[in-house]
Amino acid sequence: MRTGSVYLVEDDDAVRASLRTLLRLADWTVTDFASGTAFVDALATLEPGCVILDMRMPDMDGLAVIQKMAEQGIDWPVVVMTGHPDPGIAAAVLKRGAIEFLEKPCREEDMFAALERGLDALDGRARG
Repeated sequence: MRTGSVYLVEDDDAVRASLRTLLRLADWTVTDFASGTAFVDALATLEPGCVILDMRMPDMDGLAVIQKMAEQGIDWPVVVMTGHPDPGIAAAVLKRGAIEFLEKPCREEDMFAALERGLDALDGRARG
C-alpha cells in the first residue's frame, strides 16, 4: 500500500465512486467527501494528505475550500480537477497553492503523477 492519505472531494456521486475505486485499485488510501463543506468540517480530524478537489461544487467551490484550508493553517498539496476548464480559474488555484489543475476526464497517469508529487512534497515537509 502507498503511504499517505488521499482525500477526494467531489460532489458528483458517480464521479466520486469511480475515482475512489480507481484510486483504491491502485493501492491509494482514500477518504472521500461529497461536498467541500463536509471536507472542511472534517479537516481538524484528518491526518495530513493530498487532496483531489473538484472545482465546481454547489455548497463551496474549490477556491473556497483552498481558502478555508489556508485559514486553518493547513498546507496540504491540492490537485484541482474540473470538467469546466478556465485559464483564469486554473491560474487562481495554482496561485493559491494547488500543485496541479487537471481537466476531467483526465488520464489516470496524470492524476497518479500529481498525487505522487503531492505526497512526496508532504513527506519532505514532515522531514524538513
